[in-house]
Amino acid sequence: MDPLLLPRPQWLEDEDLPHCASCAASFSALKRRVRIKTVHLSHLYWRCSDFPSHDSITVDNGESVTSLHKSIFSPLFVVQKVTVGNIFCHDCSSRNVPLPQLGYGTKPVRVCNGCIEVAYLVTYAVDEDHGLNTQVHGARGLLEIIERDDESDLTKLVAYGGLDTILWLGRPQQGSELHVLASTALATLSEKESMRPILISKGALSALIALIKSYSQRPALDARALRSFNTQPSNSDSTLLTNISANPNESVVTVLLNSAHTIYQLVRGGFLSHTQLFSEGTFTCLVQLSSFELEQAAIAIVGTDKQNVSNSEGSDDAASTAADLQRCSIIQGIAAKAISGIAANAANQYSIIESVKESDWLATLLSSPNAEVRKYGAKTMAYLSLRNGKWDYAISHKSWLIKGDGAKALALLIAVPRVEYEDHRQGETELDASASVAIVSHACCALSQALLISQPNLLQHLSDVVALYSANAEIQRHVARCFANFALYEHNKDLMLSEDIQDVDSVTSSSHMRFNVVPTLLAMGHSASATPEVRRHITRAVDNLVSGSNDDFHARLIPSIPLITTIFNTSSDADTRKRASSVLEKLTSAEAAGTGGSIENHEYNDNMKEMAEEAIISDGDEGRITNTFSVQIMELEEEDE
Repeated sequence: MDPLLLPRPQWLEDEDLPHCASCAASFSALKRRVRIKTVHLSHLYWRCSDFPSHDSITVDNGESVTSLHKSIFSPLFVVQKVTVGNIFCHDCSSRNVPLPQLGYGTKPVRVCNGCIEVAYLVTYAVDEDHGLNTQVHGARGLLEIIERDDESDLTKLVAYGGLDTILWLGRPQQGSELHVLASTALATLSEKESMRPILISKGALSALIALIKSYSQRPALDARALRSFNTQPSNSDSTLLTNISANPNESVVTVLLNSAHTIYQLVRGGFLSHTQLFSEGTFTCLVQLSSFELEQAAIAIVGTDKQNVSNSEGSDDAASTAADLQRCSIIQGIAAKAISGIAANAANQYSIIESVKESDWLATLLSSPNAEVRKYGAKTMAYLSLRNGKWDYAISHKSWLIKGDGAKALALLIAVPRVEYEDHRQGETELDASASVAIVSHACCALSQALLISQPNLLQHLSDVVALYSANAEIQRHVARCFANFALYEHNKDLMLSEDIQDVDSVTSSSHMRFNVVPTLLAMGHSASATPEVRRHITRAVDNLVSGSNDDFHARLIPSIPLITTIFNTSSDADTRKRASSVLEKLTSAEAAGTGGSIENHEYNDNMKEMAEEAIISDGDEGRITNTFSVQIMELEEEDE
């Protein structure tokens, strides 16, 4: 295995520094210089336009830059890397440690007091000659420095090779114990915004991708295999190892959980380029993790040989595996959350849609048994379905999103709450109405396209959702918008204004799609939780339905006159009032005529204008992301974990 070699510092001459670099004491005949070239003072300097008041230096091109640890920077702004030694007095450089990572072999050399902690731990962590126990000791020490969360310590960690060492320990060639410690260190560092660009510049992303590819393909072990593993003879290295080494499944889920968390933090901060996301395999790894499972894990719970092991052993096995399965669920949720964050950026959506054409991963997310995955799968679908652009392309790409099982899985998200409610009413389950609000909300948003209305009973399921979540304005807004968009198309109006056919003998090929949505629109409009935005979409829906409808349907729209009148009188939005006025004029004329009369299409029946309606995707604990024709940048939320 290739050893870790860090850049050697430049040698400083005596005249370069007249005083100690640490205590600032002047050198004299009594206080002699100690030139330290073996200290790894690797300072990475960055351009900083946000914090001009910071102390700066001047590099060869004359530009003023500041050191990396003082602020938050983009990796695109790296200017120059400078590795230098320094000059100290004897009191400030009294200790010695081997520095093989700098190419000085195993002989101890003098190191300044400020560098000794990191230098000592790095030396241990890269020492493969003295066994795993020594490396684990060094890796744990570096992790402890990170967990102290001290800015000065983190600066030294980066400057003196600690981060390079952590990434070296995370290579696939290393053992799982070191992978666990290295990935934990990276996950902890990624939570600090100032460290994210450093992780990118140091190549952490490629290391994480390699770990994910390696660990996601490892088979899980059942309980008996784990016990066999645990009873292997111990050696001198085992004394410092934790329970992680005793359970390979735990190592797998820990490494993958840490890796997924780190990548999510990098996505969340917007630090990953399009190339890093798609060409270097980051997005593919996230898709893989969103459905990751320990396929054999269930064996540890139900397959334990009770004749050969005690009840306590079986209980411990079940508890351990249950914890592994729970963490697998967390891995899936984090990966799905990162995918939705990537989809929020309009610049990434074309590549995501192209990936949907190649596999059915999005349908897999929508039909996942993990509620968190379904939530963010629906949110991803919502972002992609709201993509703006050329009209022909928009229609084409939306058809790809729902091919295969995509449409069925999305529609099922709307139907499930009714099934859960019926089970609860019959006493079979407990109802947690709040648990699926976000899933339903995102799914309703994604359903707002004509291509999905052919799903069986979709209109009825949408109406059921409104009844189940009658106090949720967010769901009402998405359902009203969905109905308004469906009503843009002439052939949909018949489905939306026809009574549901209950007689099985008279069922036609389209009967399962028919449902009169007018009562639902009226219920939403009269609801105490109805917002101006909800009523705006209700007005849009009625306006689209009344335009071009035949005489038989006008009578079913006449009951909406009182609601539309109220909206007209109370709304401050000019467009809503104009639509309401048009609806009232046509419906009152139809009511007076008694038959509905002839109605001409009006200026608002413009598909391009309607489908470009602004839509906001949000849920209770997340920020809002708006889709318009302009380039859309992700504003990922701060969520309560």
